[in-house]
Amino acid sequence: MPCRLFRGESSLAKEDGCNDWKNINRILSSHKNSKDHHICQKNMLNRSRANEKVDNMLCSQIDAEIHHWKNVLKRVLAVIKKLSSRGLAFRGHDERFGSFHNGNYMMCLELLAEFDPFLANHIAIRGNPGKGNTSYLSSTICNEFINLMGKHVTNKIVNEIKQCKYFSIVVDSTSDICHVDQLSFVLRYVKDSTPVERFLRFLPKVGHKSEKMEDAVLPFLKNLGIDINNCRGQSYDNASNMSGAYTGLQARIVKHNSLAIYVPCSAHSLNLVGSCAAECVPEASAFFNTIQTIFTFFAASTNRWDIFTSNLKNGQTVLKRANGTRWSCKHDACKSVATCWAEVIQSLSNIRDDMMEKAATRSEAKGYIDQINNFEFVFMIIFWNTLLERFNATSKSLQSTIRNLDTVVHLYRSLTDFVTQLRNEVMFEKFIIKAKQSITEEYKFDMKRVKTKSLLLGETRKNETKPQNGKDNLRINVYYPILDCIHIELHKRQLAYTEVAERFDFLLHLKNFEADIILKKAEHLQMLYKNDLDDNFPTEVLHYKEYEIFNFE
Repeated sequence: MPCRLFRGESSLAKEDGCNDWKNINRILSSHKNSKDHHICQKNMLNRSRANEKVDNMLCSQIDAEIHHWKNVLKRVLAVIKKLSSRGLAFRGHDERFGSFHNGNYMMCLELLAEFDPFLANHIAIRGNPGKGNTSYLSSTICNEFINLMGKHVTNKIVNEIKQCKYFSIVVDSTSDICHVDQLSFVLRYVKDSTPVERFLRFLPKVGHKSEKMEDAVLPFLKNLGIDINNCRGQSYDNASNMSGAYTGLQARIVKHNSLAIYVPCSAHSLNLVGSCAAECVPEASAFFNTIQTIFTFFAASTNRWDIFTSNLKNGQTVLKRANGTRWSCKHDACKSVATCWAEVIQSLSNIRDDMMEKAATRSEAKGYIDQINNFEFVFMIIFWNTLLERFNATSKSLQSTIRNLDTVVHLYRSLTDFVTQLRNEVMFEKFIIKAKQSITEEYKFDMKRVKTKSLLLGETRKNETKPQNGKDNLRINVYYPILDCIHIELHKRQLAYTEVAERFDFLLHLKNFEADIILKKAEHLQMLYKNDLDDNFPTEVLHYKEYEIFNFE
């Protein structure tokens, strides 16, 4: 072979070759020891060195290309990870480098290129290649990376769930910016003794009917390889299509797995209690509407807002919006009005008396003064501020990641007891006294003409009920109904958590229970979860109680 490649003088190196097969052994031996063969072999060895071979040079070129594109993709991946972790949009109105409308993705690449010569050179050469040319910077590559990363994260979460075995389902319906309804799918499980929540996917266009949600949830779990029989809990909002006892999503899941108990979201339940109380009487609904409209009146004009802020004293907060989803917004709004009620009236009076203002604006300001400058409104401010302060503190505590179901029950019970303590004439009088410190006790109700029934022939007014005065009306038709509504709703919501918490409460407070009670509760729990807990679970609990006493006391 070397002699054929390098044109040796031997007959074996010629194109016609050698056909003297009788003497082939002698010819080969002579050729092997010839000087010409040694020269050709030496030339071949020299040409076969790693840096001089043609195929090696091609491999080096390919390796350089691979290294180049890997470095490009590393930078692209880093940008995608950062933008995704911050929840920022990727694309803009166009996809050209140098444009001010190319979106966050290309902007970040341009920013990196200012300090990275490699990326700057790559963008300069391949930055705006057009269709059919490779740059690995386009939105197509970006979307492929996002899909690959999503699959990788999903697989990791699924593997964790399979290792932990048991999980709970959390789903909720929402709409995106394009008004496409989608079902957010979240799973809860315990990893390293710590409960975690993992978002998996948005399921688009599922609908709001429970059967449609069931048809979306179960196949999704099956496709991920997650067994629905290992589900031990469900947590949704309180909508009927979710929480319905017979046809809700939770009831449909229970048909597939009776151990997937439904526990409504505690913070959302508390929000519903507040919403129900705010709508149970017209006066309560009108109170929050008035706060919101006054905020809108000032916030809609920079001039009116300046008038309001100029009347505030040091330390006073500005008005807050009252129409937020969370009841903490209503607490902030009510608290702000409570601290600057007099300043709000003063600001409205300034606008009302300003002849440079439009007549409609002055008339609107006068109407707001009439609505809030009365004893009933001041009473409602003080009353609701007291209630919402406790609601807000409880709501924040319920949203803590370290709260367990036993704590939820105690928080609801304590709030129920607080509301019960308010429902008496003594506490009502205390609110009246506080209101008197800000305004004279004159009720709008007393200024209304009392309607009387026309008497027929032979009738008298002897047995007619005496008309209520303003104070009695406020107590009987406003104060008590609001507290009664809150008490009823809190008690109803609390029962949903108490039933589940009673199954496990003894495990959290072993020292507070006698041995026979622990055995009874443990046996009941073992019967409920007979496929999860061994028959000797009750005695193990007793053993652990003694171990806990011995080691921690």
